[in-house]
Amino acid sequence: METLVYDIYELDQFHFDMNLQKMNLESLRSMFLIASHDLRAMYIYILDIYTRLLLYKESLYDISDSVLKEILYIYAPIAAQMGLWQIKEKMEDIAFEMMYPDQYQRVQSLLYEEKELSEQFLHTFEEDIKHQLDTIGISYTVTSRTKHIYSLYKKMILKGLSIDQVYDLFAIRIITQTELDCYKVLTLLHSHFQPDVSRIKDYIAVPKSNGYRSIHTTLTIDDIHKVEVQVRTEEMDREASVGQAAHFIYSNFKKSQRMTDQQRKLHESLNNTLQDIQYGKSSHIDTVFENTIFVTLNKKKIVSVDNGMVLGDFLKKQYPYSYRKLAQPKINKKKQKDSYVLQNGDMIETRFQTGFFITVR
Repeated sequence: METLVYDIYELDQFHFDMNLQKMNLESLRSMFLIASHDLRAMYIYILDIYTRLLLYKESLYDISDSVLKEILYIYAPIAAQMGLWQIKEKMEDIAFEMMYPDQYQRVQSLLYEEKELSEQFLHTFEEDIKHQLDTIGISYTVTSRTKHIYSLYKKMILKGLSIDQVYDLFAIRIITQTELDCYKVLTLLHSHFQPDVSRIKDYIAVPKSNGYRSIHTTLTIDDIHKVEVQVRTEEMDREASVGQAAHFIYSNFKKSQRMTDQQRKLHESLNNTLQDIQYGKSSHIDTVFENTIFVTLNKKKIVSVDNGMVLGDFLKKQYPYSYRKLAQPKINKKKQKDSYVLQNGDMIETRFQTGFFITVR
């Protein structure tokens, strides 16, 4: 516990200058090095930043733009990478509102107006989907979500869109039991509604580099409305909610026979925080990490590597004296060759040829 507290203290010493990208990159590398000691430190620290942000908002204390920019452009994207998607979205919206209140109010008003106009249509559409799903005899759950304000603002500004041109403003999510059911649902949707072929994305067949799996399709309902529909299994939805790294950490906590009451409370608290989280993506962190990606080694250690590094070079660097004794490694649970190019968020598993895990210290 003492080490965990010290790691959190160390994380709180970092400050960023948004005009100095190279310095920020070095600070971020140092942050992830500290977090690799115990990933709980970074989770607790992000939640602490979010709590302080809420206190600032409720108390109306002055908070500098530089701190808000750190939250918006550094900590919110880190929260997203760690699977804290709901926290990420709330941090973005609060920081955006405090920095640019006029723009926030304008986007919020547009969103409310559009939601009010579309509410009856969305309800009818959702009921129609449920009726169609009942005909194929599968177990399913249908939910809906509205795009959060900062994400909507970025999309309108960066792409020059009006709000009625944002097709994923409202989305329907269909949760099934199996992958086969996902494709049954997709076939059913495309047989009853006109799909936008350019916006069909099968992340089940080809997952994103961070392991995200789902099927996205945009359906044309009438001459006015287009709606994005996401189809995934319960397991995929859980991974999209808490992130794969968090999923591994919590699973390990749960399996541990030595888990203390404090660890159980932490486990339950973080799980409660991560409920009903929506998947998101930030473009700013891609700029900060332009030439660097992060991978996880044996579920314990986060390692920063140069973008474009192949698996063989990575393993030689990590195990200079025992590289030839390694069995074929796995990336995201699948065996890969040394020529595989590492992707951001890859989960790497290594074993000795005898079959034992290599200890990462």
